[in-house]
Order: sequence, then structure tokens, then C-alpha cells
Amino acid sequence: MSMSTPRIAIFAAIKLEFDAVSAALPRSAGENALVLRGGMGPEAVTRTLRTLLETPEPPRLICSTGFCGGLVDGLGVGDAVLADTLLDGRPAPAQPLRIEPPLVEKLAAALGARHVRHRVGPVISVHPAVTRCESKRALAAASAAVAVDMESFALASNLDPRRTRLAVLRVVSDSVADELPPEVKDFLDSNGDVRLASVTAFGLRSPRNMKILWELKARSGQAAAALTAAWRALWPALEKEIRA
Repeated sequence: MSMSTPRIAIFAAIKLEFDAVSAALPRSAGENALVLRGGMGPEAVTRTLRTLLETPEPPRLICSTGFCGGLVDGLGVGDAVLADTLLDGRPAPAQPLRIEPPLVEKLAAALGARHVRHRVGPVISVHPAVTRCESKRALAAASAAVAVDMESFALASNLDPRRTRLAVLRVVSDSVADELPPEVKDFLDSNGDVRLASVTAFGLRSPRNMKILWELKARSGQAAAALTAAWRALWPALEKEIRA
């Protein structure tokens, strides 16, 4: 990490998300933006964030980005989600964290101006991932969240809002109607790297599992392309914010 930390740090969990965001940013963004992989889940991303915040000049804005699960009908694969509230999905949840409305409004306008399909609403963070359709619907009913991820609440809860602002942009990689195999929890390690042995073993068990893997790959590819498009739309607005 350089001695002079850029003004915005963009946290992704896995390589596909990292590559999708990096592909969207112009070369000039390197002066102001640091894209990094924070790892999978709240513990990994908290460790990465704390290291970053210990630098002499920590970023003025942190953005949690990457994929999410849709929790409501009408939110499909590739749709962007801008969080206006972050919810804690643990059994003894902390208080909801609200993201500053003017910033959310500006980012939503930037997405709308580029015709990026998006929804603004609460995002809940849970760990491990929610895989069953009925569990997604139950989570939505209990929390009123529109999408679910694993890292955003942990990021937000470790920030001092007086010093560091927060934005959350996620793209749906599985809708509320997309059932995920329970084994998907073992496909990635805490660094967000693919566990090839686990994926291969799952695929070799049956032709049906191979079909599931191809479907997962297709949805991930669609979500990655949408994430790149969303960041291309969002970056000019974010750049204005950090220069203000």
C-alpha cells in the first residue's frame, strides 16, 4: 500500500468483483481510488479495513461493493442495489446504520442518468450466505431488506462517520427465486479465492450439479458485467464528492 492513501477505498471480496470494478475506472482514477479485496465475510473485511484506517491519511470515503442476493421480487440478476440503510443479520443485531441521504440521492441519480437498473433500499449483512429461496423471503419479511450481503455492515460499524463517509453499491448475482446449493458456501475461502477441489468434487457428483455450476457461472458473469456498467456510471459522481 502506498504511503499516500487515495481518497476513496473500494472494497470487493472476490477476484471477479475486483476485476469488474477495476475495469470500470479510468486510469486517472488511480490518483483518488484504491480498489482492494477485503476478503469474504465480516471478520476478513474488518481486518483489512483496520489496516487501511491505520495509515497516516485514511480514505475520506469507503465503498462496499460486489455481488449480493436479491430478497424481493422484481430485483433480478444484474440489477444494482444502492443501500440507504445497513442492517445487522446476527442473532443479537446492532442498531441499523443509515447512509447519508444526500449521497445516496446523488449516486442514484448518476445510475439513473446512465439507465442502469437499480433499487435503493436496506441491505442486510449475514454470514454465512443465504442459499434457499424460502430463507431469502423469510429474511426479507423479518427485516424489510431488499438485498443481502456478508460484509457491508461490518465495514460500516468499524467507521467513524465524522471522519469517513460510506457508500454501498451491490449488484444482484442471485435473485430471490434462485436456489443455491448448500455446498456453495465451500466454493470460496475467506480470501475470496475459489476452492477448486470443492467446486470440482461438487460438479463430478452428477450431471445435474454440472448444470448448476454452469448456471452459477452464467449469473456471475452477468452480474460482473452489470457491476462494471454501474461503476462506470457512478465514478464521476463519486469523484466529485471526494474532491468537494
